[in-house]
Amino acid sequence: MKRIVNVDSIISFLSLGLFLNMFLGLFLGMGVTSAKAHTMGISQGHYNIQENKVSVSLVFAVTELNALLDTNSEANTLSDYQPLVRRIVESILIAPEIGRCELGQQDIEFLKNDGFKLDADYTCDDASSTQIVSAGFLDFFPAGHRHLITKASQNGFAETGALYKGNSTFTLAAVPNSDAQELAPAAMFIYGIEHIITGYDHLIFLLGLVLLTRRFKTLLISVSAFTVAHCITLAISVMNIWTPSAAIIEPLIGLSIVYIGIENFYLKKHHWRWAVTFLFGLIHGFGFAGALSEISISTDQIVAVLLGFNAGVEFGQLALIAVCIPCLAFLRRYRWFQVAGNPVINTGIVVLGLYWFIERIAITPFSDII
Repeated sequence: MKRIVNVDSIISFLSLGLFLNMFLGLFLGMGVTSAKAHTMGISQGHYNIQENKVSVSLVFAVTELNALLDTNSEANTLSDYQPLVRRIVESILIAPEIGRCELGQQDIEFLKNDGFKLDADYTCDDASSTQIVSAGFLDFFPAGHRHLITKASQNGFAETGALYKGNSTFTLAAVPNSDAQELAPAAMFIYGIEHIITGYDHLIFLLGLVLLTRRFKTLLISVSAFTVAHCITLAISVMNIWTPSAAIIEPLIGLSIVYIGIENFYLKKHHWRWAVTFLFGLIHGFGFAGALSEISISTDQIVAVLLGFNAGVEFGQLALIAVCIPCLAFLRRYRWFQVAGNPVINTGIVVLGLYWFIERIAITPFSDII
């Protein structure tokens, strides 16, 4: 007797596998991420060729440089950073097509918003040729660090990109009168996507919203409220209007996940859930701001940075929702998922929220909270 293949069963199995693999990936991710899961580390680099010189302008967060000091302590003066600056500029290798480039003058200064700027010139035998630039200093930083570069292109417009450990080389072409100094939204868009993908607590919060909200309109309103709220507080923080301590925000993000998980067990109607998600979106927005606090952003860059970063974050959120909704819609057709699947996954959401809350409270000094 031939067996008839049940297509629904196969699709059900695949949907459950995809959904659970995604959830377990997020769950296991909590074991490899620190309490501040949002902070990947970010720096800026502007690279130009002027006459016979390659000019490099780097901006780092002082807190990140302090972690690299040999003394493993916070420095107070520019001279304290000189040995580290030397390591950084010497790690930048520039290989022209003809001749060679040698390190020349260096200047360093403190910037507002806890920033540190490093300028260096490299004199080349032939600056008219294409240069191969290797940012070797990325080996000094954790693997998650992103170096956002801006360089001039042959068409006269600024090109941007993101370098990281293992991908630290790019080409720099000679462009007359080039002065690419703007951090374009495209680079921040990429960083926003990377940030939300690795922001496990934000993803788990969104998963909690999607899990039991069946009406697409209700879900759209809740997610939109969350988006508007975190855009507001992200802008407030980046513009230095007000930034609450991470010692308060990070545990609250964990509690927001716990609340959504518990609410999923008891909430029958979701019409007013947007109000709750708006409130929690304000908190998560300050968490997003932690990703941008690693770099000093000039006033004329704020709009481009916010637009690009927010667009990247929203793209990542929509990608998660686009995967979850079809899987859940199909799985909800089966009673076994209603009886066992929903409660098990929702319990996992509560456990993750509690884990992050306890972890972040445990490592926070009482003086930072008060």
